[in-house]
Amino acid sequence: MKTVHSRPSPSWGRRLDYMVDIYFCPRIAEQIFHRYTDKYVTACPVVVFPPGIAARHVRKTKPLLFMSILSVASAGFCTLDQQRQFAFEARNFLTDIAIFKGEKSLELIQSLLVVSFWYRAPENYARTNQNQLASLALSIGIDLGLDRIEESKSADRIDDMWNRAEAQRAWLGCFLLCASLSLIMRRPNPIMWTPRFEEYIDNLKQSRLSATDAFLGELLTTEHFCHVADKEMFLSDPSRSVTLLEPNTLSNIEGLQNRVEGLHLSQHNLLEKSLIEFGRLVSSLYAHELALHINHNIDEFKAPFSANSLKSSRFVEAQAPSRVYFSMIQTIIMAAQGLLDTFIGLSTSDMLALPPHIYAGRVIYAVILLMKLHKALSACLGTLGQIISVDQLRLEAYVERLLLISKNLNAEDGGSSLSRAFLIMPQLNEWLRGHISKSTFGLDEASVEQETRSEYCAGPSVPRAANGADIVQSLLAARDEQIQTRPGHSKLVSDLGSQHDHPSLQDRDPVKEVQTFSRELASDSWFWEFFNVDMLH
Repeated sequence: MKTVHSRPSPSWGRRLDYMVDIYFCPRIAEQIFHRYTDKYVTACPVVVFPPGIAARHVRKTKPLLFMSILSVASAGFCTLDQQRQFAFEARNFLTDIAIFKGEKSLELIQSLLVVSFWYRAPENYARTNQNQLASLALSIGIDLGLDRIEESKSADRIDDMWNRAEAQRAWLGCFLLCASLSLIMRRPNPIMWTPRFEEYIDNLKQSRLSATDAFLGELLTTEHFCHVADKEMFLSDPSRSVTLLEPNTLSNIEGLQNRVEGLHLSQHNLLEKSLIEFGRLVSSLYAHELALHINHNIDEFKAPFSANSLKSSRFVEAQAPSRVYFSMIQTIIMAAQGLLDTFIGLSTSDMLALPPHIYAGRVIYAVILLMKLHKALSACLGTLGQIISVDQLRLEAYVERLLLISKNLNAEDGGSSLSRAFLIMPQLNEWLRGHISKSTFGLDEASVEQETRSEYCAGPSVPRAANGADIVQSLLAARDEQIQTRPGHSKLVSDLGSQHDHPSLQDRDPVKEVQTFSRELASDSWFWEFFNVDMLH
């Protein structure tokens, strides 16, 4: 790995100090720094510090990184307008010295990772440049040789060990950032998984330089599982596809599911367990997503989500009723519900410390999958409709809970990209209510019949079983067996109220509560970059 000096050059060092001092006094800056180390690092430990390090020391030795931390963690310490402006200036500062001045350093990569993982919502979505920042961090990392760090000859020195660990974390962070962004938007992943990543993870765990390194390794492992599913099921490749009829498909899905379930969580604290579980469940969703496909319609599963995401719902009719297919649908339901339960179980402050695109993006992805299933099961007159009812999805309860979470997040930090992303929930709720109303009064029977004919004919040619009653009994037995062996990620949404800081759903109308604040905040259109939903048209 090349060694590049990380101290600021005189040409921009004074400018950086001046910019920070305009917005924050030393006392406030120190408080913001400690918020980052206490909350943000515990949620995604790609850029960490030795225990007890002073804020003033970081400002002196890593001023770019210090500025970046202030730009993402300063909510509540200044006005929303000041916060947005400082975040905008910080990103511009980083790109200016990286692109126009051509500087390269580990500190610059760390700074780009911080402002990308906790990307702050700009005033206008046209200014959104998260993907460009991620690509810039990756490019500099390759130039500095972070992808081929060799064992240091002076590895017994603590300073050298820490520097090496920082570089390894940065490269792992580049994978986590670029891979998660590419998968949610179904774009080619610019950084492939190699044995080097496993080597770095093992080195960090063995060195024990940071208490969070083992947790970081698990986050990388679950993200890797997501991309194994992507690679094997061609979830991001419009030119290639597989079907459930191909001999290797089901064995690949089963093998990946076994790897996902093999992760051990005993050594981690409660928050780490929750976030690793979140990663396991989203891996399972990606692995089984193929069960909801018709003619490789992967565009319906990518962000930005839109009305097109719910276009095709006749995937049930396109498959022969079987224990295998039922098991896949049941796994999707259980994983989506488990993922939502895990997220809902977090406190508001823990949510706001999460990387928004990873967690908000995948929460909404899980909701979209449940909505596709809700639409499919509402119109399904076949075998699966006799086994799974729409009530089992508990979709209305999840949407209502997320409406309240959206309100709490925006009240706490209206500039967070996570908060902005959940402004989609009123639209999703309105679509769901409209769909339920139409289904109740039978207003879309003609369209259901037409869609069934067209999509079933376009689907795979699968022989139908002769004895429907036997199939129903077989699938009912399979359902009971699966529920017993996989406890469905436990609690109903209605039972979660006592575990979090979110208000009870009883005697409240979340739609009315959210209408006012969502109307006020809708002018900030950042969330359309990833979560563009126009469900009403």
